[in-house]
Amino acid sequence: MSAVAPAWSPSSEQMQSSRLWRFMRKHECATYPQLCERAARDPDWFWDALTKELGIVWSAPYRAVMDTSSGLPFTRWFPGGLLNAYDSAVLRHRRSNPNGVAIIGETEAGTVRQLTYAQLEDAVEQTAAGLRAIGVKRGVAVGLYLPLVIENAVALLACTKLGAIAVPLFSGFGAEAIRQRLADADARVLITADGAVRRGRPVAMKPIADQAAAALPQLTHQVVVACAGIDVAMQAGRDLAWDDLPRLDPVPTEAMRADEPLLLLYTSGTTGRPKGTVHGHA
Repeated sequence: MSAVAPAWSPSSEQMQSSRLWRFMRKHECATYPQLCERAARDPDWFWDALTKELGIVWSAPYRAVMDTSSGLPFTRWFPGGLLNAYDSAVLRHRRSNPNGVAIIGETEAGTVRQLTYAQLEDAVEQTAAGLRAIGVKRGVAVGLYLPLVIENAVALLACTKLGAIAVPLFSGFGAEAIRQRLADADARVLITADGAVRRGRPVAMKPIADQAAAALPQLTHQVVVACAGIDVAMQAGRDLAWDDLPRLDPVPTEAMRADEPLLLLYTSGTTGRPKGTVHGHA
């Protein structure tokens, strides 16, 4: 079989200005295969060096990179270390570059919203305090059934700060697909939207979320983001608007073990029940 030519290859200048190239130079790896070989031979070195290169913020240092005492398949990563991914994703940039653009959201119609790191921190802190008031805390699963809007990122980061487990859900899912995943995750809160705009037309999401929620007795709250200007029914005692989340003083950021869940990402379920894959804080 003949080799397929790459669609694009970086120039020498582009390669040498990349973060990967900088990492290789710092650790005296002349080529990428040499880096891969060294990483495979000495994973403790590689992952320790990489966490430092990426600037991962730890509230308590780890005493080792890997603990394989129970066998390689049961490796414990960064034992003794405590962190929260929110610190590395937002707060370190907020301290060094508060007015830098952190996130850009653009609608299908071309409307653009931007948040600086300072504004993003404010939004996350406010949302986290509001979610905490309705029962979201460490270890609680929260479904995110939202279009690609800034509030989606804010909700994810707020869950991260609280030590909750975010369960992202494709905005095109039907009620049964949502129900399956939220039931398996034992989710207690669902953050959804009135709808999304696709090809210039509003597409309702809240009625689909309601149908799923009706079969989830453990789901105590639905938080609804106004994204598409659609009038939706709100169930008293369960539903509240995103803008009506309680406005309270900031709450502490949870210090998490590296292997504590951050995300629960579900497979497609094409060949069976969807399977939840766990992503930790490190």
